Amino acid sequence: MNNKSRIAKGVKIIALVIYGMLTIATCAGVWNFCPERAVKLFSAALLIANCGAIWCLAKTIKTDE
Repeated sequence: MNNKSRIAKGVKIIALVIYGMLTIATCAGVWNFCPERAVKLFSAALLIANCGAIWCLAKTIKTDE
């Protein structure tokens, strides 16, 4: 594995971590400050969907080795 591929892999991993942190922060903000139940449920569905997307992208990054 050369340096370019290691840097590219590191950037992808950092991007996934930032994506996950933004998802968690957004959902936590909605759950704490929005009183409507439907919005909270859609936020939970978004959290689950984003976790699945992060999981799939992480698996593709791992198999690129």
